[in-house]
Amino acid sequence: MSWLTVFTAATLSVWAGQAPAPSLEQQVRAAFIVNFVDYTTWPANAPRDLVLCMLIGDAQLLDAATAAVSSGSTGRRQLSVRRLTSAADVTGCAVLFVGKDRKDQWPAVRNQAGAGILTIGEDEGVLDQGGVINLLQVGTRIRFEINLREANRRGIRLSAKLLRLATRVVQDEN
Repeated sequence: MSWLTVFTAATLSVWAGQAPAPSLEQQVRAAFIVNFVDYTTWPANAPRDLVLCMLIGDAQLLDAATAAVSSGSTGRRQLSVRRLTSAADVTGCAVLFVGKDRKDQWPAVRNQAGAGILTIGEDEGVLDQGGVINLLQVGTRIRFEINLREANRRGIRLSAKLLRLATRVVQDEN
C-alpha cells in the first residue's frame, strides 16, 4: 500500500469524523472494568440494570467499554455505559470509573459517590481517595488492587475469586 493511499484513508476518516478504533490496551482495560461487575454483589435495593459511569477524557476507552458491554460480557445483569463530565453527576451510577486524566475529581468522587457504587480508578493513590479497585500497568500487563475496607463502607461485596486475583488487598482494620 502506498503512502498516498494510507494518507488519503487517514485524512478521509478524520474528515468524516471517525475516531480511531480503541487500542488493544484500551480494550483490555475496558474488559477488566466491565467484568468486575460479575464479581460484585450490590445491596438488595440496587436496581437489576446497572449503569457504568465513566468520568474520562479518553473517548477511545469509553468506546471500548461500550463495545465490551454490547458484546454481552456481563452474565448476570444488564449494563449500560454513560459518560460523565463531573463527579457531581453520579446519580444512578452503580459503577464509577475515573480515568487518570480526571484524577483531580477523586475528592469530589469521595464526597458524591455514596453507598452501592463500585468506584474504579487507574492512578497511584486511588485506594486512599475512595477507590474500591485500582487498575495498574505492570510491565505489559494490566493488574488490579482492591480496597476491601472501602467496598464494605459502600455496602458492596467482592467475590473471593476477585480478591485472590488482586495484587494487593487493603483489609478492614478490625
